[in-house]
Amino acid sequence: MTCAPAFAVSALTVQTQEDALEIQVTQPGLVTDQMRAALQANRVAGTKVGMLATAEIIVAAVAAVLREYRAHIDIPDPVLASTSGRALLEASAIPHHEVASDAALPCRHPMSLNWRFLPAQS
Repeated sequence: MTCAPAFAVSALTVQTQEDALEIQVTQPGLVTDQMRAALQANRVAGTKVGMLATAEIIVAAVAAVLREYRAHIDIPDPVLASTSGRALLEASAIPHHEVASDAALPCRHPMSLNWRFLPAQS
């Protein structure tokens, strides 16, 4: 039996060990297409979620595809901010992460956000 990962990239980042220099968010439709391709081509035994970047990616892409395929998240590992403190999740997306055990993102295990990395909101 072999195991191989399949990915859906929600953002590309330019980073050093000290700073997140640039973030290019992937269009939600492309995230949806990546997820559908992975789920159609593979027998998926588990899913892990990391950086999702925007509310639109969470709701319109990830949550929609998970509902469509009756899938769930096995490892919720949201990325809120870089180690240097730069936000990697827009503020409007935070409520969607907070209700992740609800209908927004179906998780098998409770999600624990690492709030200490979240920049203060102004």
